[in-house]
Amino acid sequence: MGKIKAKAGTPVYGQLLSLINRKDFHNAVVETGADFAVKKLNTWTLMGSMIFAVLQELQGFANSPVV
Repeated sequence: MGKIKAKAGTPVYGQLLSLINRKDFHNAVVETGADFAVKKLNTWTLMGSMIFAVLQELQGFANSPVV
């Protein structure tokens, strides 16, 4: 994990995702087989959605805004 550098104009959500090493994440997914038989919602997208939900203080995805 790295540090957040001053990135003018980059949303906080993007800065948080940039802290996660995408290659390490992918290696962990392959090692555990987490994306086995996935059609649309892969683990990276799911994790991003969960981080978004935490930032928005959502109680569930049913009350999330449609993007």
